[in-house]
Amino acid sequence: MIREELEDALEEMERDMSDDRTGDAQTFTWKGVEIPCIPASQNRSTTPDLEGNSLDIAFSIIVRRVQFLTADNTLITVDSDLYTVDNETPVPVSGRTLTFRGEELRIITAKLSPCSSHFTLTLTDPSTNK
Repeated sequence: MIREELEDALEEMERDMSDDRTGDAQTFTWKGVEIPCIPASQNRSTTPDLEGNSLDIAFSIIVRRVQFLTADNTLITVDSDLYTVDNETPVPVSGRTLTFRGEELRIITAKLSPCSSHFTLTLTDPSTNK
């Protein structure tokens, strides 16, 4: 029940945060597909990675899980990407890059919410610690 309520609220937030001039939703490009999202925060902070190096956090975005999984939630693992059988859009995973607002960013974490309604993606500059 809470999952459906959160999904509905997130979908409404996507519409509310759309561009006033064009009506286009905020999106990020993931594997060549434009995916609606909600910019959660613009962080300019630093956090340590697993090796103890510092990572400069740029953004956090929220994306509904339904953008990746639809009626058939069977997953196929290929080169550490998770694909759905029905729409072949890979689930975001840490270490991969995406494009948000014209800027390429690397995913530091891809956290699935406790009720599986959405992912929170924490992003950084892809050249950080490379």
